[in-house]
Amino acid sequence: MLGSPLRFPLPALLLGLAAACAGEPPPGARSEAIVDGTRETGEEAVVLVKVVGGVGLCTGTFIAPTVVLTAKHCVQQAGADAPYPLGLLTIGVGHDVRDTVDYRVRRVDTTPGAYFSGGGLSGALVGEDVAVITIRPDRDGNLPDVTPLPVYRGDAAELVGEEMTFIGFGQTPEGGSGQKFTTTGTITSVDSGVLFSAQNICSGDSGGPMIWEDAPGGRAIVGVASFGQATVSGPSCPSSRDGHNRVDVLMGVIDAALYEAGECPEERDETCNSLDDDCDGTIDEGCSGLGEACAEDAECAFAQLPEAFGRGLAGLPENPVVCGETPAGRVCTRGCDPQQPVASCASVPHPFARGETLATPDAFCAAAEGGCGGTCVAGVRGLLAAGEPCAADTDCSTLACVDPGDGERRCLHRCRGGAGGCPVETVCAAGEGACSACVDPGLVAGARSLGEPCATDGECGSGLCVTDGEARYCSVACDSGVDCAEDFHCRAGACVRGRLGRDGAPCLVAEDCQGERRCEAGLCASACETADDCEADGFACTAGLCQPETAPLGAACANDGECLDGRCLVEEDRGFCTASCGGAGSCPPGLACIDVGGELVCASPERAAAASGGEGGGCSAGGSGTPGGALLFLAALALAGRRRRRVGGRLG
Repeated sequence: MLGSPLRFPLPALLLGLAAACAGEPPPGARSEAIVDGTRETGEEAVVLVKVVGGVGLCTGTFIAPTVVLTAKHCVQQAGADAPYPLGLLTIGVGHDVRDTVDYRVRRVDTTPGAYFSGGGLSGALVGEDVAVITIRPDRDGNLPDVTPLPVYRGDAAELVGEEMTFIGFGQTPEGGSGQKFTTTGTITSVDSGVLFSAQNICSGDSGGPMIWEDAPGGRAIVGVASFGQATVSGPSCPSSRDGHNRVDVLMGVIDAALYEAGECPEERDETCNSLDDDCDGTIDEGCSGLGEACAEDAECAFAQLPEAFGRGLAGLPENPVVCGETPAGRVCTRGCDPQQPVASCASVPHPFARGETLATPDAFCAAAEGGCGGTCVAGVRGLLAAGEPCAADTDCSTLACVDPGDGERRCLHRCRGGAGGCPVETVCAAGEGACSACVDPGLVAGARSLGEPCATDGECGSGLCVTDGEARYCSVACDSGVDCAEDFHCRAGACVRGRLGRDGAPCLVAEDCQGERRCEAGLCASACETADDCEADGFACTAGLCQPETAPLGAACANDGECLDGRCLVEEDRGFCTASCGGAGSCPPGLACIDVGGELVCASPERAAAASGGEGGGCSAGGSGTPGGALLFLAALALAGRRRRRVGGRLG
């Protein structure tokens, strides 16, 4: 219809990833860059966003030493649910695409969801067209020598009539693109999260900054270039109206990226909201910790992030600390896994990958009545070993005082039936999906379930007993990993313990490793030419493979710093690198889950054999005070079928 607006995406990427090439103007477009602009050889913070080395081009701006602000449609294909693979993107620092210093991308985050484009940006993207890119240092560990531009946090709706600076790498008068230009213009209107101006930007300028030179406190970015509008009878570029996303209404997205990169975007009074508001390096100081009394959520450290972060790259935490009712009364708490009573409450992770955690050494997970869930409360391990009679969870080194079905409460490890989360040589006294405790196999009748010890196929409810290194346990058939339970993977048609390993993870065969990794000397390893090819820090490229510079799980150690996973457990003057297991966590192939002082950890088969002491590692280990009659009664109940059964007539 004559006079109706036509929206077009300004980066116009190649590769079938989006509409057209940034170096080629749309049909009928006047090929001018930042319109009536001048060549810019300063403004180091304004950079190129390159797709596949520059086949597709956009503009971006450093807003922190490692963080670049750009447009969503520059980093994500129309119709896709997520941004392009990181390897397709680079950030070019300089003033000409032919002469830039390029940096690899560590992370890309955008406003949530897909968008769709049929020759133009959809309405769903208008005002939401923002992305944030985090770069990696170069091979020498250096970052670009640029001064980042801050973002404007005031109300941009009040800026109509204000003069702005526009900078970008869009199309030149000769029809190419990739050189930096600048111009000035005026904000003419504000609508739906978009700042409008006229005839200032063109294809390739997408993601570039709209800068308010007279902002309070100094020049700042108020908008990110997104799209242009034109009438049918007029040229499409330069357009009659240019659209820039307001940054002030998308601060959740932007600040989330800044916090994740270790920045403190804005200094303000500290509140209990999972942020370092006052930029002093500590989060939520003065707030109540896990297990401490409270009256409302706002008193608890690591409580919910501000609502704006719900639109951000990390979103709102799935399990923030709240002020809630627990077996210990109304305290600051969060949901947890009673099968991992210490690990699931030992710390509260910050919602951003590089944020700190709130250490809570005197908290554990108290199980809820009649279910498998729990809440964190204050408490520490007791002295009673597995199998000994008890009155409360905190009497036990296992932090679980459980009646597994025979009327006698004793210290045991909690488990979920069918999840394979018990320590070596024990079984779960619960039906499929239900929760109980890990006991000696001789105390429970019926077929055994996933991950539980077996000698023959006939002992397993699935009819499949597999040999996995030094261990034999019940498995289920599989065609792929989706057929296996959490923390199991598919190998040779059977589900085996452990997730597919990344570099440095223990393995028995290549099928235990992610992707194209090999299994070399018992560890998963990617092929490489240099250390930069290895995806994680702490790896060297040795003999063409990414090898850890510290000890893997199961290896000997003297302190945490010697271990790849950061945990060295010293027992009787001997240390070994380990990680928690039990509950939903299985050990990698070749390792076994054992009890050490009430904690379930991964260990080598030799250490596991020593820990079991030839007694099967059951609930009676160290339990001289456990009534034998009560344990026999548990088996009798199973045989009589007086409790809910699982596969093979076993107790639930």
